[in-house]
Amino acid sequence: MVKPFCLLLGLAKDEYYIIGRIIAVSLVHGGPAPHFFSRHFLEYICGKTDVSPSIQDVTDPDIQNVLQEIVSSTSLSILRDIMAKHSTVLLLAGCLHSIKDIGERESVVQDFLKWYLFSRNAACIERFKDGLSTLNVLQKIIESPSAFEPYLCFSTQSLSSELIESIFRVEFSVAGSNKRREEGRIASYWADYLLDIEGAKQ
Repeated sequence: MVKPFCLLLGLAKDEYYIIGRIIAVSLVHGGPAPHFFSRHFLEYICGKTDVSPSIQDVTDPDIQNVLQEIVSSTSLSILRDIMAKHSTVLLLAGCLHSIKDIGERESVVQDFLKWYLFSRNAACIERFKDGLSTLNVLQKIIESPSAFEPYLCFSTQSLSSELIESIFRVEFSVAGSNKRREEGRIASYWADYLLDIEGAKQ
């Protein structure tokens, strides 16, 4: 769990604004995109009010376990026991209240997630948005979030031999030299190696 002290220190140094500004300038100038937003965070900074974050958006394993316990509870008595066990953290989020139905577990988790991801970080997020407004980038994101999603949001990508090869750029020696012939052999071994690994994973 990100400690309140860390959040306050980041605010004091205005780091959230600086990060937003760096991302905005990088996007405008064709630099690397962040690729670390969650889709729910993108929706939130675009002003969507009915955001429904998931437990997977939480990176703290302890908090994930608490929420998973609540979601996995199979009876009202078990749910009440779990909430009593984690009363401190639920009280901090304003989510500790009398439960009358097992179906309320989802709303407890959603309320906690919205507090944990958005409400408690509201000041940090606002400064981040201020930085992201540089060169009018935030406005463009709000106007067309789906166009920016591939650049801002995290997604898994399967590694392929072509992808790995594209990361490296070979600088060969002068054509016709002994070094060039040796480098050509090494480059072909490298390509064969990548193809062999790719084939072994399939």
